[in-house]
Amino acid sequence: MAPVGYLSIDTEGNIIQINTTALQWLGLSYEDVIEKKKLFDLVRIDKEKFRR
Repeated sequence: MAPVGYLSIDTEGNIIQINTTALQWLGLSYEDVIEKKKLFDLVRIDKEKFRR
C-alpha cells in the first residue's frame, strides 16, 4: 500500500482516479467514488478560489 493517498480529478472536479490508501482514509470503496463523487464532496475548499 502506498504511504500517501492521492486522487486525480477532471476539469469539472469529478474524481477519475484514486488510490487504495486514499480510499481507506476516507472509508470508501472505488465504486463509491469513481465518476460519482467530486473533489468538493470529500474536502472543504472555497470553490471559487479553486476554479481560479
